[in-house]
Formats: sequence, structure tokens, C-alpha cells
Amino acid sequence: MVSNAARGAYYKARTRKWLLAHGWQVADLEIVRWVFTPKGRIPVKRDQLGSDLLIVNAAVVGFVQSKGGKAAKGRGTFPAARRAFGVYDFPPDAERWIVAWPPRARVPRVIVVHGARNDSQAAFDKCGGEWMW
Repeated sequence: MVSNAARGAYYKARTRKWLLAHGWQVADLEIVRWVFTPKGRIPVKRDQLGSDLLIVNAAVVGFVQSKGGKAAKGRGTFPAARRAFGVYDFPPDAERWIVAWPPRARVPRVIVVHGARNDSQAAFDKCGGEWMW
């Protein structure tokens, strides 16, 4: 059985690859810290600014949280991810997206938590997929 950490890393890598293919510059915002215990070291992953990835192109700066699996299949809105974005103060022009990968999907479902519809839609007109505003 695959661990939750491995599944999360898979969907984050898949999101990164998809964004790079569509002309975005992508930076990883997840950090790994090591906790020392009597039994050895344990890795602990934490998201910075409630995001997995930072995306940049000529017109847009954004923060992306990637999700996948059965939760991404329906019309889920991922309230925990929205709350994680809500904890931090972002500039008014910074976009916040949740990129959801349903099982066996070739393109993700992109949920725009905050952002300018025209800039985002123009950036992804060629890629297809489902957008939620």
C-alpha cells in the first residue's frame, strides 16, 4: 500500500510537469525537516504559505495546492486547502489555485480560489481541462 506522503508527492510532481508543459515557471514550496527521536530521524513535510508550488509567468504570480484521488473525482471544493490559503495575507494580484487530479484523468480540474479569470483562462486556453471559479 502506498503511503499518503508518496501519493501527495506523486500528484505534486504531476502538477509540476503539467504546469511546466504549459509555459509556467514552477518553484517548490514544500520543505522537509528532520525530527530526531530515540529510534532515529523522521522526515516531516510542511507547506509554506499553504501551497505546494509557486507559479510564475509574464502576467501572473500564483500559489498552487495539488490534490488527487477520489476526493478530486466529484465536485469537491477542498475546504481544508481553502482554509490553508486563508491563513496567509497574499497580495491582491496573487492567484491561488487548487489543482485536482481525478483518478485516471489526463488533465486536472483547476479550482481558482482567488485570481483574475481573464489572465488565468488565457494562459490555459490551449490545455483543456475543467475550470471552476
